[in-house]
Amino acid sequence: MRLPGGRGSRGGGRRGKNEGTGRHGRTSLVGGAGQPGYGGGQAGYGGQPRYGTGQPDYDGQPGYREVQGGPVAVSALRAAHPDEALVAVLGTDTDDPWSPAADKVLDRCFALAEAGANGVRLEGRPGRPALLDRLALAERIRRQTKLFTVVGAAAGHIDDLVDGIVAGRADLVAISD
Repeated sequence: MRLPGGRGSRGGGRRGKNEGTGRHGRTSLVGGAGQPGYGGGQAGYGGQPRYGTGQPDYDGQPGYREVQGGPVAVSALRAAHPDEALVAVLGTDTDDPWSPAADKVLDRCFALAEAGANGVRLEGRPGRPALLDRLALAERIRRQTKLFTVVGAAAGHIDDLVDGIVAGRADLVAISD
């Protein structure tokens, strides 16, 4: 059965006299003064955002505040900065992400999350084997908690850090000199 022209995937329909201006016609991607959402259009659009003009001050850190210490320190900083991302710094030297030592790190992560942390930054020994262990532990933390993970390492290990991001083992990396 052939559908009437202009309907269906094979119809040979014609456009109406408003060619190009109908529902599927051309749309301008460049905002003009008379369009809503582009400055001078509708009231409430344009000007300064209602939440302020400045970005939060993260002490020179990209997008989050780091917390040294345990859940008490996280709770105190959360009370002072309720709308900011907090990352607890954890030193870890576990060589197996499923070891009892890693279980203790995971328990600390649960306590930090309950105190208000949004993520954890894993720091540890220098060297590639230790970095790969941190990436494996970060993956476990990501999967078993609601925290995002930051893995720190020297700039010489950039390839492993990038691989960890691509493989989903960490959310962010912190590169030191």
